[in-house]
Amino acid sequence: MKLPDIEDLNPDHLSVYRERAAAATEQWHAMRSNTDALQQELAAVRGTATSPDGYVSAVVNLQGLLQELDLDPRIYRYTDSEALAASVKNTVQKATEDATQRAQAAMDARGPGHSLVGLMRGEIPDFSGGDGASAAF
Repeated sequence: MKLPDIEDLNPDHLSVYRERAAAATEQWHAMRSNTDALQQELAAVRGTATSPDGYVSAVVNLQGLLQELDLDPRIYRYTDSEALAASVKNTVQKATEDATQRAQAAMDARGPGHSLVGLMRGEIPDFSGGDGASAAF
């Protein structure tokens, strides 16, 4: 694309470009602010679950990393260590599912087109607050 000669530039066109640049800058700052808020919200997500017998409770973060594990003293009544291990594993899995649902709810609150899976794949959500269309430049 060939740029026009400086003598051919219309001052009225320059003001339009300045306005568009200012609007784009404002939109970028808003998107950045929303992205930062979303990152903080997702970092705070915790999922919780308790085993059906109530002996095992787990809290995990969004990545599924165990943050808390509470074992009721009644677990010592278990004579089957494999059953106890399975209970812990299943409870942690349920807590991870809960964390994922909470994170998706945070994404859904921002409107359609905000997918947690997409975010994890590196897709950038549209925080423009509009219809999903990007600003014209």
